[in-house]
Amino acid sequence: MSKLFFLTVLLAFSCDWFSPPVEPVEVIAGSYEDPTTPQKLFKNLRQSFIDMDIDRYEEVFHPDFKYINQSQVDSLDEWWALSTELNIMQNMFENVDQIQYNRGEHRFYPEYGENMDHPDSAEVSEEHPDDIWLVFDNYVEIEISGINYENLPEAYFVQQDMIYKVVKDSTTGYYSIIRWIDVAP
Repeated sequence: MSKLFFLTVLLAFSCDWFSPPVEPVEVIAGSYEDPTTPQKLFKNLRQSFIDMDIDRYEEVFHPDFKYINQSQVDSLDEWWALSTELNIMQNMFENVDQIQYNRGEHRFYPEYGENMDHPDSAEVSEEHPDDIWLVFDNYVEIEISGINYENLPEAYFVQQDMIYKVVKDSTTGYYSIIRWIDVAP
């Protein structure tokens, strides 16, 4: 079963060779900040990959988080909720030696709920009618090394466009990822 989870993660990432290079961000091992800005949230995400810390990884996500892998052949996207994401990543963290994660931002824009006042040219969504989500269109590189599974390569490298949708908690002021969308090439 553990091989199935890892293979699902590996297969969920498709390569995109035509995107610009990603500039690494300096991260001090074990340093986390309160996610009071999207930049601090993404720094914490990167750090959780480097530290392979499932608790810190979980902290970057909203309780209503959904991962979506866009289908390359039809309109039936694959998706899962936070509990499945955490099971997959815990399995990966326990069975690899190192993960490097770098994110380059292509663009950022607000996505308005359909009931919100918004400019005519704005992105509007029915999914969150009374909220504004922040959308980050990114190019991501993930290098996974020391893979401890039979019949799998020792290392795996992901280069792909991904979209993160982020929300701000009105009580704490903290940002969290509510959607992670792997963009089909």
